[in-house]
Amino acid sequence: MHFPVNSRAVRPINSLPNNSAARQRRLPRSVSPLKNPTSEYPAKTSVRHATAACLLYLLLHLAAHLSARWFEVVEGVSLWYPPCGLALVLLLLLGPRAAPVVFAANTLGAIITPGISHWWDPWLFPLLITAVVTAVAAIVRRLHGPILLPGGTRETVLFAVVTVGTPALLALPGTALAVALDLTPAQRYLETAIRWWVGDASGVLTILPIASVLAAPWLGLRPTADIRQSWTGGELAELAGRMLVLSACLAGTFVLDPRSDYSAFFLCFLPLVWISVRHGLPGATAATLVLTMGSLIGLHLTEAATPQVVSFLIFEVTVAVVGLGIGVTVSRRDAAETRVLASEARLERVLNGAQLGLWDWDIPTGRVTYNNRCAEMLEVDLARLGGVEPSWQEFAHPADRPRLSTALADHLAGRSALYEIDFRVRASSGTWRWIHARGSVVARDAAGAPLTVSGTHLDVTDRLSAEAEARRLMQIIEVTTDFVLTTDLDGRIVHANAAFLRFLARPSLASLRGRMIDEIIPTDTLRVLHDQAIPAALLARSWLGETTLRAPSGDPLPVSLVVILHHGGVDDRELLSYTMRDLSQQKATEAEKVAQERRLQQLQRNESLGVLAGGVAHEFNNLLTTVLGNANLARLDLPETAPQNELLEQVEAAATRAGELCQLLLAYAGRSTLAFTDVDLTGLVEDTRDLLLVSAGRHIDVRFDLTRPLPLVHAAHPQIQQVLMNLVVNAAQAIGERPGHIVVSTRLEHLNIQVLSSRALTQSLTPGDYVILEVRDDGPGIAPEARARIFEPFFTTKFTGQGLGLPAAHGIVRSHEGAIEVLTDEGRGSTFRIYLPAMPTHVSAASSGKPPAGTPVHRGLVLVVDDEPGVRRTATRLIQSLGYETIGAANGEEGLEQFRHSADRLRAVLLDLTMPRMDGETAFAEMRKIRPAVPVVMMSGYSERLTPERYKANPPAAFLPKPFDRQALQAVLDGVVR
Repeated sequence: MHFPVNSRAVRPINSLPNNSAARQRRLPRSVSPLKNPTSEYPAKTSVRHATAACLLYLLLHLAAHLSARWFEVVEGVSLWYPPCGLALVLLLLLGPRAAPVVFAANTLGAIITPGISHWWDPWLFPLLITAVVTAVAAIVRRLHGPILLPGGTRETVLFAVVTVGTPALLALPGTALAVALDLTPAQRYLETAIRWWVGDASGVLTILPIASVLAAPWLGLRPTADIRQSWTGGELAELAGRMLVLSACLAGTFVLDPRSDYSAFFLCFLPLVWISVRHGLPGATAATLVLTMGSLIGLHLTEAATPQVVSFLIFEVTVAVVGLGIGVTVSRRDAAETRVLASEARLERVLNGAQLGLWDWDIPTGRVTYNNRCAEMLEVDLARLGGVEPSWQEFAHPADRPRLSTALADHLAGRSALYEIDFRVRASSGTWRWIHARGSVVARDAAGAPLTVSGTHLDVTDRLSAEAEARRLMQIIEVTTDFVLTTDLDGRIVHANAAFLRFLARPSLASLRGRMIDEIIPTDTLRVLHDQAIPAALLARSWLGETTLRAPSGDPLPVSLVVILHHGGVDDRELLSYTMRDLSQQKATEAEKVAQERRLQQLQRNESLGVLAGGVAHEFNNLLTTVLGNANLARLDLPETAPQNELLEQVEAAATRAGELCQLLLAYAGRSTLAFTDVDLTGLVEDTRDLLLVSAGRHIDVRFDLTRPLPLVHAAHPQIQQVLMNLVVNAAQAIGERPGHIVVSTRLEHLNIQVLSSRALTQSLTPGDYVILEVRDDGPGIAPEARARIFEPFFTTKFTGQGLGLPAAHGIVRSHEGAIEVLTDEGRGSTFRIYLPAMPTHVSAASSGKPPAGTPVHRGLVLVVDDEPGVRRTATRLIQSLGYETIGAANGEEGLEQFRHSADRLRAVLLDLTMPRMDGETAFAEMRKIRPAVPVVMMSGYSERLTPERYKANPPAAFLPKPFDRQALQAVLDGVVR
């Protein structure tokens, strides 16, 4: 506007806009996008920034007001007056609250202007300027926002209207006021109004774009990332070069045709567009500033007339709209591209973070595209995946391909809202991976047919493996025989496995879930849990111990208990799991182990007793041999009518009886022969009748109920005899000192499966014929508590008993593949029944006992080797009585030496087995090496050492057990000497 100071001159307050377009830095493609001017803005700028903006405005207003005088083309007329643009920008950015600052700045500018003639001059025009600019700014802020730049149609029109219309709203009433106050002639109204309008319009066009680009972000009205804050050296050089080209074009317009309506100004459009396209909004702002300021300088230097100034203003508006519009468009395009790239990068990061593979199927062409993640899942190059639809399915497991095709067909046909399936693919390494495919139709044609299907692939191998592992563990928990129970920390039941439900006789988990643990756990076990297990588990996360459960029937069950603290459930709450294992079998096994150890100790004790008994019997047999042999020799020297013969016969009978007792003692001690022969049980009982009567005692009546004939049994005669003796002795001890009866019977019985079952013998015997040896007494019977232990070694209910008889009998019968049945009632006696398998033939006729055919020759030399002098002398005299010559040796070495010297003359050798320095077996082996034809008779007090099984490879000629008499010795020698 013009502010008249007197009637002759008008001092310019406003200025005309100039067609200067300053180049501005171009937004890079990496910056964030430029937002729409109507998008969100801070509701309020900070007080600190607003204050700084107001102070900066005051300084710029005064500087621009003073510098505008340089652009005067005539007295009082300025081509460029920027204070109007500065006021408009400040009010747009800060709102009406900045109006007092604008008023103060205009007032101060009027005061410092020379030529004030009235007191109201500094107040009237500033008030008009402030009112108009404030109203325009308020309307623009309401319609568009605080930042005004060309761009779209609406923005461009509004920008043009504001930049041209605001100066007009100031110029027209301002000039009228000046005329009314007689500050300017009325005939110059139009000229004055146009110059005022031109000056203010050039100022608005100069200030508004550059301030909107630079000042708005500083005030927080636009994100600072919208405008680049730094430039590289190359970018500055590029911008400077383009600005030089633009300046050269501008200078050329004044050189070529400075006074022809400035049509040559349009030569500057080419570099303007070039800069705007290349550098966007910052470049367009800088270019319009350069064009405006350069044109103003040129117009001032050429002293342009009013028509030229008006033409320049039209050009300047065109330059601003075109340049800034291109710049805004380019910046928004760059921002959009940057936003797309950033979005794509963000999407790629999200996909990489989520490990998702993307696929897109163009149905009309059949081409499927994938991203890198899909290729990584298969460990192949991405190029290998490109192609038509089957490219991915080629990698699918053959068993899954039909499901893939069906699921995809159902989705394309509209039968499913989503294509979703899990399937296996084979990676290049040969491993199978599980893929979760998910997608849907994203584009259809006008008829609704699917055109494009897009989706994702997710490698779910680890998840499915974890789920399979969880299912496997759950299956193990459900099928295990251990009891598993899970509760929360309050004791509320969460889970119980099938074994525990069966133990509690519960139909299902639903009957337990939610109930308290104290409803199913005994009180004493709960005390262990609360006092020991749970506190320890809460501290160390586990506890191990033992406790007792109670079944619904009330029976206690010992169990091991493991308590574990862990997290579980959707809410990740802490739970307690109890794993309990039935220890009843283990406890029974441990008890059995203890019992076995006790039995082993008892057997070892029995073995020691057997060794002792065997040693005693052996020595006793040697003594009996001397007694029996000397009695035989004494009778040979007496006539048959001598009264001493009766005495010697009694000695012989007693010695023979003592020898039999030694054999029983050896059998009892386990030192008797184990050779099995065909045995007639009835005959065995009859042969042992006298011993049984003596063992039972005179106050007990022993009866015999024997069956003839009976099938033979394959047995060790001494051991069966020992069993019989033990049973009779046991019966006699049960009867005690009172009179009683014992019945010994034998019989044959066929046992079928029904009979075996009824007698509880199915585990020991099989159906067939069995010879039964039975011993029955009328004693007090056996108490129930002792019944289960009668076959345990050293167990006895008798004060004088040793507890070895029945265990020995039981072991012998079992070794004969038989069984013992015990029938007893307390107070009614006991029956012991022995079952032995019967052989298919019956007892044959008794052998005649005659010696083998052939007449023995009783002459020659016989070697007697024995370490017992009495046995050696007795045997020597008995052999000599038979007509043989004898030589003797006290041990194996002497016997072997005698054998070497006399081997050619020897007819036989009697060799004792047990001797010092060299035993009989070693001596016998050496004799065989020297002269194997000489018969060797082995003799010993241990009958078990005279079994043929010991000498299978090199048997002796005969065996002669001690004690022996002259008749037994003659029978052996007659059998080996011919």
